Amino acid sequence: MKTEEIHDPDDGSSYKNNVVSVNLAFYEESGIGISSRKYFYIDEAGNIKTKLKSLAGSIFHEFCHALHHISRTGKTSNVLCLNKTLAKAWGKDEELRTITCLDNDPICDHCFDFCQSILENEPFYPRYSHGGYVGNNEPTKSHLEDLYNGISVSKNFMDGWREYVIQKI
Repeated sequence: MKTEEIHDPDDGSSYKNNVVSVNLAFYEESGIGISSRKYFYIDEAGNIKTKLKSLAGSIFHEFCHALHHISRTGKTSNVLCLNKTLAKAWGKDEELRTITCLDNDPICDHCFDFCQSILENEPFYPRYSHGGYVGNNEPTKSHLEDLYNGISVSKNFMDGWREYVIQKI
């Protein structure tokens, strides 16, 4: 497996053909994502908010896809997302697993983000969808509706993940 920089200005990061690719134009020199590249999380009051990507987080995310591919454990179907009305929020089952630790997979974005939050002494706000939005505009009403419709199912995954982490500590 190798890494390379993406040169297409619209592409973020990806894992294909044993190569993790990252578009460095989407990150400041500090490794924090630029303001137009955001993810969704839910705050303590239940409001949908956004947070910036990180270069380390994006590389780790693609590394998770690589591990799933190499171990032949990737979630290739959309059965879970489509049946649980999460298709628009997560896109596909592999993204759901890579981000949320679906099936108690301890190597995922949430574990990485949780550790980062401890190291940086910041609150842990897990990502609640695969999508983000590009630009400094607020998300569309349709996008927010998709996220709100997926919250209850996403919350079940998050509760399961928290229980898994607590059991392992």
